[in-house]
Formats: sequence, C-alpha cells, structure tokens
Amino acid sequence: MKKLTAVIAAALMTVLAVVPAVAAPMWIIENHAEDIGRADPVIDGVIDGNEGWSEPLYFNYETAGYFWDFMPLTTDGECYFAYNADGIYFAASMRERYSIVAEDQNGRVREFEGNGFCYSTDFDSDYSTSGGVKRYNYGWDGDVITLMLDPEHVVCDHGSGWPERRFTPWYNIGLFKDEAGNEYPRVYASRGSYEEITGEVTCAGRTINNGAGWEVEVFIPWRRVVGDVNSCLSDKSYYITMSGVCADGSQIKAAVLYMDRYYDFDRDEVDTWGRYVTVCEMCSDGTPG
Repeated sequence: MKKLTAVIAAALMTVLAVVPAVAAPMWIIENHAEDIGRADPVIDGVIDGNEGWSEPLYFNYETAGYFWDFMPLTTDGECYFAYNADGIYFAASMRERYSIVAEDQNGRVREFEGNGFCYSTDFDSDYSTSGGVKRYNYGWDGDVITLMLDPEHVVCDHGSGWPERRFTPWYNIGLFKDEAGNEYPRVYASRGSYEEITGEVTCAGRTINNGAGWEVEVFIPWRRVVGDVNSCLSDKSYYITMSGVCADGSQIKAAVLYMDRYYDFDRDEVDTWGRYVTVCEMCSDGTPG
C-alpha cells in the first residue's frame, strides 16, 4: 500500500475551500476560499497560469490527513478549477516523495526507495458486482486522482441515505502509456454511474519530475455531472439542471481524492500504500461531511 488519498471540499463558481479530516493524525489547515472564474483553458496536460485557472488549492501534509494512521502522506500537489457554460475544468499537479519510511498496521517498519508515479495498465482490482457487471470504485490500477462533485450539496442533503449519501459522483483519472511511450489519461465515472467516460471528456496528462509525479487536465461536460448527481438523489423532488449548476454565484462542493500506488519489487507487482481521504464531520456551512 502506498500513500494517500485526500479530499478537497469546495464551493465553486464563487467559492472553493478545503475542509479538515476526521481521521487525520494532526489538525488540518483548511485551504483558503477561492472564487472560480469562467475560462477556456487549453487541455494539453500543461497547467498554464495564464489560461484562466483558479489559484491553487493545496494537497499536502497540512491540508490532507491520512485515513490509516500508520501510513503517512507521501504526496504534495496543487489543484485548479475553471468553468464555462458547457462544463467544469479540473487540473492537478502531483509530486511523489522518493523515500518512504513508515510503520505498518502490524508494527513493522517498512522502508521504500524509489517511490514515484505509477502508470495504470488496466481497471482496478477493487470492484463490486451488480447483475454480473463489475463496478470499479477507483477505475484504474495505478495512481488515481478522483474528483468528487456535489452541486449545492444536494447529494449530501438528499442522497440515498446514510452512509450512502456521502458518495457523490466520482471522476477517476489515471495515466497510461502505450508501447511507443506516449502518455495518455483515461477517466472512469463511479458512484453516480460505473463506466469509462474518456470519450465524453477532454483530457490530457504527462509525468513530471523525471517520473516522480504527474499533471493532468480534464474538462467534464455539465450534462455528465448533472446526470450523475441526479442519479445519486433518492428524493427526486430535488435535482440540478445545467443552467442552474453553471450559473454565476452557484456553489459546488468538491473533493479531490488521491489513490497512490507503488511498485513492490519483492512481490513484482503494484500495491497500494494507502487510501487516505480528508473529510470533515461538519462543513463550515453546517452540511454534514
């Protein structure tokens, strides 16, 4: 198991803020509130600050706590947002720490040198079945960045019960490499639906820092978000629309989760350092985390 998955809870269009983690071993410093502007960034895998992206929201030791208290955070990163009438833009830059020393759940100290970005090669091994169909939670078997969205916190307020209502739509991003060495991302939707949606979105990505990290940019159409969010609502008297979700002044709670893998040379296979998520018991507006 290798590193961490963290969440950034946010409001967008007007505000975006990270919330503290319940399971964290330390106090978490919330990210600042951030207004999100209308823009049309170029999706080329290179995050350009001149293209209308928001100010960064941080993924690091201060803002992300770990879910399993025996595995420390080994990733630093920044996340960015933008939007237009057609959809939401999301970008992330993640950097892996090279050396890991941690005590596992059995009290054994584990040391690992060479920790870095791990390409995906196939679907994740963590799945459930429904009607004989595999439903993948994290999508891919390498490092995964997951964007979670809850416009106007309707899923949290009117989702399909506790604890299921905590599961807003997830958009899971993994980076692959073909035989020619070309890098390309794939996106898998889970929770709201369970299917690969790479053909519905615009995305690009690449490794950085000599393979120690990666950057991705993704554009997700509002029609996709609206459909997935509404499918998570048990109370059908509440629903969102494309015109409402992208209106100036609207808010979207968001979360960014990082599923971090590493290559275990002893077993000659990819393993997971940890599933770390920062969530709060109560958001600043009173919404249950």
